[in-house]
Amino acid sequence: MSQIGNKSFWLVLAVLVGLDLGKHLLIILMGLPSISLDAIQYWEMGKLVSAGDPFLLGLRVDYRTPAYAWFLSVFQLTMGNYALAAIVLAQHLAMLLSSFGTAFLCGWLTASRGAFLAAYALSVACITRAWYANVLLSETLFTFALVLLWFAWLGYLRRPTAMAAALVGIVLAASVWIRAVPQLLYVPLIAAMILQALLQKEKLSRYLGHALVMLAVYACVIAPWYIRNSQLYGKPFLTRLPAVNKWEVCFQDSSGGNLPLPKTPNAARLLSIIQPEGGELKDRYCYSVVRRLEAGGLGADEIDQLVSDVCWSGIREYPRQFLWSAFKRFGNFWRCTLNPYPSYGDHTVYYDGQFHWRNESVASMIEPILNNSLSRFLRWNEIVLAMISLGFFGLLRYQSSRMIGISCVLIFAYFAAVTAAAEIENFRYRMILEPATITVVVIGLRGILRKQ
Repeated sequence: MSQIGNKSFWLVLAVLVGLDLGKHLLIILMGLPSISLDAIQYWEMGKLVSAGDPFLLGLRVDYRTPAYAWFLSVFQLTMGNYALAAIVLAQHLAMLLSSFGTAFLCGWLTASRGAFLAAYALSVACITRAWYANVLLSETLFTFALVLLWFAWLGYLRRPTAMAAALVGIVLAASVWIRAVPQLLYVPLIAAMILQALLQKEKLSRYLGHALVMLAVYACVIAPWYIRNSQLYGKPFLTRLPAVNKWEVCFQDSSGGNLPLPKTPNAARLLSIIQPEGGELKDRYCYSVVRRLEAGGLGADEIDQLVSDVCWSGIREYPRQFLWSAFKRFGNFWRCTLNPYPSYGDHTVYYDGQFHWRNESVASMIEPILNNSLSRFLRWNEIVLAMISLGFFGLLRYQSSRMIGISCVLIFAYFAAVTAAAEIENFRYRMILEPATITVVVIGLRGILRKQ
């Protein structure tokens, strides 16, 4: 047990709780960003659910899962013009619970009050993640779901039973209902199960049985969305990669693939639509390309088919360039900065009659902090990456924590790889892993500092 006494522990905890509550309160008081961009679609999806369409059959969206819309609809149905305010308060509560849950997890795994307080202090210091709780984006709820998944998985590692594996399957499926990103996360989890069996020299068949239980439960929970998509699109799938993402990772410049257009009839057709004057492709921004295709009279399915064909042709023609850009995005997943600070105030306000507020005196105090948070600086992110690497070393050092370290390596690699394959790197895609990152740093560095 830690040497921190009762009085010192409760005093430090009280200070941290006060700071955490104060941070969230100030961010709430500074005001609500406008409902714009992706938030508009989420809001409308919530209204569709509220109207009695829980599986969104009236909306042909094939790149999202519906749980965040369900979450929004609860408040839209019950809170009327105060739904937006209630949603923001609920998201801040979820973020508070995520931070406290991370601290509890570290304390539970180490039986150390010091680890509990260290993890909570790091969570309190995460300013930007708290700001996202103000916004109608799924990151906050998804982060909370991943914390629950982290609990379920580490509980399984401590006591591997079929029941624990089933719980992992349920929580994994719940997180996929919020966002589709972890839909294949069972692959690294099964790999970790097999490695645990091999490292601990236990029966592999037992762990394979657990993997089957986890997969069966997971498949049953997410099956309704496959059925929904089969009904709407004629084939079962969870989500499909939108045309903008395909174009982004293949042809967009900067962190995109920046591939030359392939020498195919479909590529020539696409260029003739988006750039009738011919010549080299000038504007490679994914949304600009899709908007021009829409203006050219193509429907959503035609755009997806055309862009998909051109992208696959580009990958086949320039495979090395595509793989190199994806590899760079994989590495930059951990280095990308919060740039710019994600203020939504410059966009058209879309409140749908919702009660909202803006406190300029608080905003003038908080926004400079957000604009100058450490996440804005590349060197800080590299320091954090170094701390994560040391944390992995500390976890792998001892047999008691080795499987935690191996699991983290596999899970972190999964999220970085999925992002590299489908997106250009963005801070908010990494932000969802902050609780797990804090766990690795706190427990891992404690392992390094611990005496043999």
